Amino acid sequence: MNRLTEKVIRLALEEDPEITSKQAREVAEVLKGRSRPVGSAEMGQEAILVSNREAARLLSVSRQTLWRLEKHGVIKPVVLGHAGGHRIKRYALEGLRKLAR
Repeated sequence: MNRLTEKVIRLALEEDPEITSKQAREVAEVLKGRSRPVGSAEMGQEAILVSNREAARLLSVSRQTLWRLEKHGVIKPVVLGHAGGHRIKRYALEGLRKLAR
């Protein structure tokens, strides 16, 4: 992770009133490399995460269809945090490739 990304994450943690102190500590542990993000166990150590736009493109579906797949439990995103009232979600590339087969 580059320094700018880390600064953005730390700023979001400080500024978002919905993030609890426990969540902030957990993210800090992940940033320091002492812990793994929630959901990373099933994805493996070297998981590559992609945005919803890229995930939809890889599956050749619209972002609305991607949302429906998520809603019905076909795919499961990794929630990285919250910013501006929105959840920051990414999708495991390997899981998308398996689904696309």
